Amino acid sequence: MNQYYIALYALEHNKYLCEKTTNTTESYQCHVNGFGGLITQIHTPCGIINSISVNTQQEIDELVKLYTNTYGTENIWFNI
Repeated sequence: MNQYYIALYALEHNKYLCEKTTNTTESYQCHVNGFGGLITQIHTPCGIINSISVNTQQEIDELVKLYTNTYGTENIWFNI
């Protein structure tokens, strides 16, 4: 069974990307190299803020709520 993480990346222009991944470093590097998705082609990745191990949907939902409240719905994108 794979271990999943919720990774939070800082992007240019005070924007953020939160995604579910099995390998935070590898996923981040894909975004840096231009293969991660449209949002990171518009707002260049600046760094990994954190990566939290998750085991349940409830844990994921709690992080989504926390990040939405912290950064604002207009500043964060989710790929979960």
